[in-house]
Amino acid sequence: MKSHDLTPDLVQQALSGDVSAQSRLVAALTPEIQWSVGKMLRRWRTGSAVTRDLRQEVEDMVQEVFLEIFEADGKVLRRWDPQRLPLNAYVGYIARIRTAEVLRSRRSPWRENPSPAEDLDRVSPRQNPEEKATIRDEMRKIYLCVVRGFQAAEFHLFEVLFVHQIPPKEAVEKTGRSLDAIYKWRSRLYERARKCKEFVADVQH
Repeated sequence: MKSHDLTPDLVQQALSGDVSAQSRLVAALTPEIQWSVGKMLRRWRTGSAVTRDLRQEVEDMVQEVFLEIFEADGKVLRRWDPQRLPLNAYVGYIARIRTAEVLRSRRSPWRENPSPAEDLDRVSPRQNPEEKATIRDEMRKIYLCVVRGFQAAEFHLFEVLFVHQIPPKEAVEKTGRSLDAIYKWRSRLYERARKCKEFVADVQH
């Protein structure tokens, strides 16, 4: 099933208990959820989780995401606004947020000894492994602080501007926001990141 087939009608059918619609919806959303969860876990999983089978971790987390989507009579799914985001993008956002919640959990096995991540591996080669691990752990905590509380549209904008590094002028078309709104949001995000960095530094020291 293609993304344009993920219509509000299909969602309503699934929420009303149509087993066939539920099966089609789950099958169509699973690849997006797997990708979103896998991306988060590859970047942020730490400690004993590093040595475990990533495929199993992804599978477990995918189940968590589907529970999040369908629990309480599909409360999360009912909040989807097709005028703002395609369903696969919205569900991808939910998947990343749920994974981030697990990563933030005090009982999470991903909290210690950060694993190497290519996107964050910019520390000096002269630093020892312990110093590198400390820096990566700090960056992980800052990232989780920054994205906490994001709305779906904000997460989409964050990915467009910072993950995919698309210039603001090109982001206008991809996000549906004005150039001025994008610049203002980016400015607020920089300030938020600064405060998160200060907060993480205070906690660690």
